[in-house]
Amino acid sequence: TFNYMRQNTLLIRLLLVFVAVMIFAMLAARYYDTVVLPGYREELSDIQKPISEIKLFTEVIQIGDRNVTVLVADTPEEHKQGLSGRTGLGPDEGMLFVFQKDDLYGIWMTDMKFSIDIVWLSLTGKVITIEPNVSPQPYPRSFTPQAPARYVLDLPAGNAHRHTFNV
Repeated sequence: TFNYMRQNTLLIRLLLVFVAVMIFAMLAARYYDTVVLPGYREELSDIQKPISEIKLFTEVIQIGDRNVTVLVADTPEEHKQGLSGRTGLGPDEGMLFVFQKDDLYGIWMTDMKFSIDIVWLSLTGKVITIEPNVSPQPYPRSFTPQAPARYVLDLPAGNAHRHTFNV
C-alpha cells in the first residue's frame, strides 16, 4: 500500500504541474491578445483602408522643361496601393513613389485599369531605367530597374518620351 500511495502522490503532483502550466499558458495568451495585438490590428486596418481614405498629397515637379503634378506615395501603405483602382492620369500627371533608401524597387500592376510608363530615378533625379507602355495584363509580373533607385515615377503610357529624360 505504501508504494501505491507513493505512485498516487507522484501522479497528483504531475497533474498539479500540468494544471499550473495550462493556467500560465492561458494567462500568457490573454496578455498577448489584450496588450500586444491591439496595435498590430490597428496597423493592419490602416493597410486595408481604401484609397479614398489614404490622403495623398500632390506636388508639382519639373521634368526637363515641363511641370508634372504628381501624387506622392511615401509610406508602405501608399506604395502598396499605388495607382490601383484609378481610371487614369492626365497627360501632365503622375505618381511619385518616395523611398527611404536606394534599392531595386519592383513595380507591379495590381488592379490597374490603364497602361503607364515607369521611370526609376536616383536620389539626385538622374534616370536609372525607363520601362515604357507597361500594360495591366502582365500582373503578377514585376518590373525592376537596372540599378538601385530612390524614386519611381509612374506616368501615363507614352508620356515619358514627352519629357527630357536622359538615360
